[in-house]
Amino acid sequence: MMRVTSQMLDKAAAKSGLPIRRASLLDYIDNPSLGNNPLLNSLEKNSGITVDSKRKEAYEKLEKAADKLFQSADVLTDDGEKSAFAEAEKSGDAGQVYDGISNLLKNYNNLLEVLKSSSSPINDYYRKMMEEAAEENREAFSSVGITISKEGTVSIDQEKLKTADLKALEKIFGTSGTFTVKTEFLAARVALNAQAGISSISNQYDSMGSSFSASYGKYDFWG
Repeated sequence: MMRVTSQMLDKAAAKSGLPIRRASLLDYIDNPSLGNNPLLNSLEKNSGITVDSKRKEAYEKLEKAADKLFQSADVLTDDGEKSAFAEAEKSGDAGQVYDGISNLLKNYNNLLEVLKSSSSPINDYYRKMMEEAAEENREAFSSVGITISKEGTVSIDQEKLKTADLKALEKIFGTSGTFTVKTEFLAARVALNAQAGISSISNQYDSMGSSFSASYGKYDFWG
């Protein structure tokens, strides 16, 4: 599985025009690896467990879903002659574009559900931002057969999508639109946040193991 990197986040931020850092509540709680983060610590105390394999599994599931969304968005926002839209225009076959949009929206729905199932202040924030990115495109979506449900997920009328003008689809889902570039950026943030969570938990396990080994070494049970 390809992992999102900070360099990929920078690239996604440049496409979206969104700032990478913000001096806000988001910045304060966005890095689970900061052991001295009192806000994050207080939020995590609700579970009563600081080192929990279930939390690690949740982070891994979140990272996987975010990586998939990032990759499917990147296919549509790739610039140049090899972009999905440029290839479709050149060949006259828009199949790659239709598949790309379908894959993007499938992965969008999946990440929304994963964020919802692992609710936390930061995950709820990302989910809200994703839903807003879709909502601001509601009218454009409707014109090409895409509907937004009350829960925020999207569905596609494939027949209507395939009758849409290629330029219209590029305007909505390419780099000139807002939905895909914002979604790509947010997916990168979610993936990196999940990676930090996994690293934090792994480091705690390593620390516990080292402490145990040091204590164990003090005793000679066979003396």
